[in-house]
Amino acid sequence: MNPMDDAIRHILYMYRDMAESYGGFGHNVDTSLGRFDAAAIVNLPDDALARHVAPRDVELLRTGAAIALLCDVSDAWDEAGSAAGNGLRLIAARLALQRGRFDAFPDIARAFALGFGHDESAFRRQLAAVYERHVRGYFARLAAGP
Repeated sequence: MNPMDDAIRHILYMYRDMAESYGGFGHNVDTSLGRFDAAAIVNLPDDALARHVAPRDVELLRTGAAIALLCDVSDAWDEAGSAAGNGLRLIAARLALQRGRFDAFPDIARAFALGFGHDESAFRRQLAAVYERHVRGYFARLAAGP
């Protein structure tokens, strides 16, 4: 099986968990940790992704991988009161933000910037906006059809 197809499967499962269990970001969303490497996907160039999936799925892979990393930032706030920790995925997310890997999705980039900042309430508000646009919006676009 194409590893990117497997990643899409896990992203959709994560989106379903977010929608059904939390109605947004929640503590310990099933990000399928260990089944797909969100940080690696975030750092792959679009043309590398496009060689493995249909063009419509490149954005799903990009946003889904970013949302999986945002779940880690959210969990860090829940567990430690900030995202200042040095977990591997937090480090990967910080580096991706610094390297502009989220620039194509300004709302996601803003969520990361706020998540690595000091204003938790602003971070949580931005997470809600990301969830509405990218998770609920994805399901709405599917329901609307081609």
